[in-house]
Amino acid sequence: MNKSVIFLIFYLGSAFSPAQGKSTYRLSFQGNKVQVQVNASKRIEIGVPEITKGLYLLTAQSIAEKIGDKAKSLKHPFDFTDPEETQIDVSSPSTHFIFSSFKKLGPTILPKRVSQFVIGIADKRIWNLHEFSFEGTTFQLVGPKLSPQITPSAWEASMRKVWPKFFERFGSATDHLVFVDLKGPISGGPLGENVLAFFADENLPQGVSEEMEANLGWGPQRSTRAYVKAQYPKSQDQWGEYLLGTFSHEISHLYFGFGITRERVSTADELWFSLGLGMLYDMEITRELTGHEPQLLLDVMKHWEEKISRLKDVDQRLIGPDRAADQNHKFDRKKVFGHGKAAYYLKELRSLIGREKFDAAVIQYLRSCGNCDRGYEDFKKFLGPETAALKKLETKLQIR
Repeated sequence: MNKSVIFLIFYLGSAFSPAQGKSTYRLSFQGNKVQVQVNASKRIEIGVPEITKGLYLLTAQSIAEKIGDKAKSLKHPFDFTDPEETQIDVSSPSTHFIFSSFKKLGPTILPKRVSQFVIGIADKRIWNLHEFSFEGTTFQLVGPKLSPQITPSAWEASMRKVWPKFFERFGSATDHLVFVDLKGPISGGPLGENVLAFFADENLPQGVSEEMEANLGWGPQRSTRAYVKAQYPKSQDQWGEYLLGTFSHEISHLYFGFGITRERVSTADELWFSLGLGMLYDMEITRELTGHEPQLLLDVMKHWEEKISRLKDVDQRLIGPDRAADQNHKFDRKKVFGHGKAAYYLKELRSLIGREKFDAAVIQYLRSCGNCDRGYEDFKKFLGPETAALKKLETKLQIR
């Protein structure tokens, strides 16, 4: 995958914050163009990017930019707040199928309150769509016919294991969830609300090994599977364990930061509280199901703790850091700090507060903070009055 496509996926995996209200869109796909009628009046045409062969994605951001809605299009791409009621009606060629942030009931796409929706169209000659329903949620897997990295049977088995674990802790995050099997180095990320990407590649492009070394401390390999084989030595089913842990990690986004709760931020690494909280529970759930915490996540924490935290020129703060020296070491702050250090800190915080009190505060945060947008600062309200011990831990680990 070339750098432009990687950037596109990263951009799509970010989010946009529309003003509250109600919007309706009637979409008609014609090749790589889509005709859009907005609120039964304004008509526009948008070029839809082909992110990989035969698969196109349209985002709420691209519509806002095209119609000149500055209030929406000028929002920072990582600002994932203020959902609005959205109604979608989509038509496409018979040679393609549609997947999206919205649940379908027969031919009807149901309206939904979303922050950033995504509509995908895939060529049936190149892409498959697998679907099943479980625990009140419809799950869909969009995968290539040629050399898929996820088999439908393994994916469905993982969903039936992982979903109840989140459901038991936090309730259901959504009644509709899509996974898309795409080329990329490792792990995954949100493409839009309720649409999650999974990345893997049998022939990794040049430059990936440097990124993996900088962010994880992993030595160079030629493929995603080779990385998993080299780094998951304790497992008898390395690829299966990696898949389950990755699915669990991406599902955690639906609860923290990209679904039930949201944060108003200006850069990706400022999502550290949501990303770290998702990691905390993803690791716990994966351990319950496989006997091991995901090696990928363990190693990003370890890499921060044993290497990045010791770099004297790097600002170690999670809140308001100076990022000037980051480029000297080529790491991605969102990955190393937003994931690694964040999970490390929240693990220490839960140990300090006590598991029962911390988990109860998380439940309160999920139930009461649908309109909150300050992440960590909002969450601390549910811990009760700040204690000297908590402030001491923040100082010790250089949180702010």
